[in-house]
Amino acid sequence: KYAIKISVPVNMRNLFPSETVRNFSLFVKPGIYPYLGDYTFREIVNQVHHFMKLELNEKHLSEVLGANVYIEKKMLIRLMPLSVKNKMITYVYNHYGENLYSGSLSNLGMVTVPQEMKPYVRNFGFALGVNKINPTNGSVITYGDTLSVTFSRTLAEAQLEKEFFTLLIDMGIPVKISEIQPNQSKAIEL
Repeated sequence: KYAIKISVPVNMRNLFPSETVRNFSLFVKPGIYPYLGDYTFREIVNQVHHFMKLELNEKHLSEVLGANVYIEKKMLIRLMPLSVKNKMITYVYNHYGENLYSGSLSNLGMVTVPQEMKPYVRNFGFALGVNKINPTNGSVITYGDTLSVTFSRTLAEAQLEKEFFTLLIDMGIPVKISEIQPNQSKAIEL
């Protein structure tokens, strides 16, 4: 009866140059709605593809960013003591933040290293932390001709990973599975 949505961070530095060393990202949440019926893999791919096309454009992201900044510029918020703001943010996050999606997927993209380091680097990987509401997250990174996907989870069962790997194998994509931490994370190289 619930939507299945994945929270995907968007690096806003690609659209708005910034010198800050702080995180500068927004999140988009593509998803499907199982209560509307069964989805084929092709339907899911189309749904996510078109959602991302609509959401990942400068005008839409500017609107979302502007709405966030607008709240911060309200005089009442600006005058509020930091301790009260922190309690409000914690409350909103605990009640709405992680409840808006089913898991996260972060893609760092292609990693390059200086030529002199290449003989010493075989691959890269990174893992997202998990939380009490969404027990599984995924991360993606590419180095050379290897795409590495890592699942982090608090669940004992690896059903999501099994389904994912099986789908890739059925599609004829070569897969190499390696365990990072027993019963917690899995990495896959394509």
